[in-house]
Amino acid sequence: MILQNGYITLQLQFENAESISLYDEPLDFVQIQPRADIDVLGASCNFSITKSTFSKIDLPNQKNPSSIKLIQRITNIASSVQIAMIPSSIVINFFIQAAINQIWNMLNDISFMMSLPIIAISIPGIASPVMSLILQFIYLDLLQTDRWLVPKEEEGQGLNYYFEQQGFKSVNILFNLGSTLIYTFGLIGIYLVYLISICIFKRVAMYLEKGLFWGSTIRFIIQQFQPMLISALINLQQLEFSSTMKIGSSIYTVTIMVVLIVAVVGIGFGSRGQGIRGQWITITLVKWTILSVTLVTLREYPSMQLLILTLLLFLSQCLLIISNPSPVPLENHISLFNEIMASVYLYILYSLTDFMGRVEVKEGLGNMLLGVVIFTISINLGK
Repeated sequence: MILQNGYITLQLQFENAESISLYDEPLDFVQIQPRADIDVLGASCNFSITKSTFSKIDLPNQKNPSSIKLIQRITNIASSVQIAMIPSSIVINFFIQAAINQIWNMLNDISFMMSLPIIAISIPGIASPVMSLILQFIYLDLLQTDRWLVPKEEEGQGLNYYFEQQGFKSVNILFNLGSTLIYTFGLIGIYLVYLISICIFKRVAMYLEKGLFWGSTIRFIIQQFQPMLISALINLQQLEFSSTMKIGSSIYTVTIMVVLIVAVVGIGFGSRGQGIRGQWITITLVKWTILSVTLVTLREYPSMQLLILTLLLFLSQCLLIISNPSPVPLENHISLFNEIMASVYLYILYSLTDFMGRVEVKEGLGNMLLGVVIFTISINLGK
């Protein structure tokens, strides 16, 4: 038992921990209630736990020792790579147009699939933590803000375990955005430099004007669309104004929502009259919006999430086949491949639900999910 900052943390050990929450839904849980009043003597003050105190927490599926070591090894390698990429990630987000153009042209990325572990279905094995690391690289979330931007205890609870595992460890948008928050402030700083330069350094202003509004702002919003929208939707679940931090996060949440809505409408309005092919960027943003809203608002109903996302992918695949949005055939083929692999991921995920009964091969299905992810990434890298 650990007593710190007014919180009592219990450390529990289980025999055969890998079988916890493996075969059946809902998840196994631990429920604690004192049989009598308890007085706890702390270093600076005393605490009293009344008999009526009640606490319950769900237990996610536990990893075996070899999986834990493998995840830790992968995490350490990813952390080293992130540190090495920090300077380039900042430059990429604001100044290197070729890299941003590559992001712009690859709207057929795998971020849709990488977001699917947020669905409240227990995935055995290491697939979910590996996908969380991959998602950090996709969104250039490389500044390791989780190490120095740490929420307070009461703000350090995500919507559920699945959101926390994918990096959304709080209901406060300022903590969930991570590197995106820093990039946003950097972009605001560039705008301030631009406004100052209009009057003093006109050459600097002209240089910034060429790429700032379209090359940086809109494309930055598209690149960071999903993490910003999911973080804003999470914060909308608990808008509060009881402290300066919560007031700031609430205002920032509303601002982000307005910016994203204006961006989607603006992009759609700018490409009006061009048919499905010309509207593909808008269609992609709408698809990401439906995904994000489904993940957040229906987090307690995984079966409904699976149904909606399966139908969404089917519709997206039909539109992709009809429109061929990219002038490069290979891009269209890769886009369709990614959509199909996301559907395969959902079908395997469906096999892990309680609708399929007690599935004794869930560990194997978890490995299959990891195989789907690795295969999809390999094909995209090979392209």
